Amino acid sequence: MTINDSPSQTSFRYKERYLVKTGNHLMVIRMKEIVYFYTDEGYTHIVTDGNKKYLIDDALDTVQKMVDPDEFFRINRAMLISLNSIEKMETYFNSRYSLTLQPGFHEQVIVSRERVREFKEWIEK
Repeated sequence: MTINDSPSQTSFRYKERYLVKTGNHLMVIRMKEIVYFYTDEGYTHIVTDGNKKYLIDDALDTVQKMVDPDEFFRINRAMLISLNSIEKMETYFNSRYSLTLQPGFHEQVIVSRERVREFKEWIEK
């Protein structure tokens, strides 16, 4: 490494695809196909716009660091959603939002109170 080289000069690129295992096969899932990530019982899942679900090895905290923050937002401890996944937003108890996602999610989707302000800013970009 020369004096002019520094870690800050290396270009960082957000993740563009995931390699997922389905049975004995491997598939490439492109980021533009992913509508949200969620955790359930310690496992992280991808959901695609075709409502296909895949298990991945990365924790949601790790995923959050690898995806483009203009495209994905961490709405609570268990979900990281794409802007394209939001079908409807409604006000909810305690100044939060309830979201309807497309494809639908099996539980109520709530933006945590701590993230509401940032979420609104993200939506309005």
